[in-house]
Amino acid sequence: MTESVSYADLEAALAAAGKPLQAAEVHGILSGLLCVDAEITPEKAVATVTEAFSAAPGEPISLISSLLSQTRRAFEDTQLTFDLLLPEDETPLSQRAQSLAYWCQGYLYGLGTGGERNWSAQAEEILRDLQAICHLDPHAEDEENEQAFAELVEYVRIGAQLLFTEAALARKKEKRDGR
Repeated sequence: MTESVSYADLEAALAAAGKPLQAAEVHGILSGLLCVDAEITPEKAVATVTEAFSAAPGEPISLISSLLSQTRRAFEDTQLTFDLLLPEDETPLSQRAQSLAYWCQGYLYGLGTGGERNWSAQAEEILRDLQAICHLDPHAEDEENEQAFAELVEYVRIGAQLLFTEAALARKKEKRDGR
C-alpha cells in the first residue's frame, strides 16, 4: 500500500515548484474528477490540475498521482474513509476555513469538467451549499466557530461521498442500459 499524502507535504511541494495552487484545492479538483470519471488516469488528472491553473507540470506530479490513488481508494471504501485534505487542527481557524473554501472551489471545478449531469434534488442542494462555502468568511476565531467549522467539514465530506456514489450508480445504470 502506498504512503498517504499529507496536506503539509503537498503544500510544500507546490510551493517549492512555484505552483499557484493550494493543496486543498488540488485535492478538491481530484475529488471532483473522480466523481466525473472514477477510472481517470493519473496522467489525465495531473494534466487537468495543471491546466486549471496554467501551470507547467513539475515536481508535485508524483504526489498528485499518489493523492489521486489515495482519494479513489477512500471514495470506494465501504467504511466511508474519504476525508478532505485540509490543514491540521492546530492551524488557525481562518486558514483552515480558507482551505475549505479552496477545496470546494477545486471540487466544483473538477465536477465541471464532466459537463452537465442530471443530479438528484439532494445532490443539487449539496452543490448549491458547496458554492456558498466557496465564499466562506474565514475571520472568526472562537470555540463556537470551531464547532461550526467541524460540522461544515463533515457536511462537505459526506456530501462529496454522496455525490461520488450517485455518479457511480448513474454510470452503472448507463452501462447496463448500453449508453
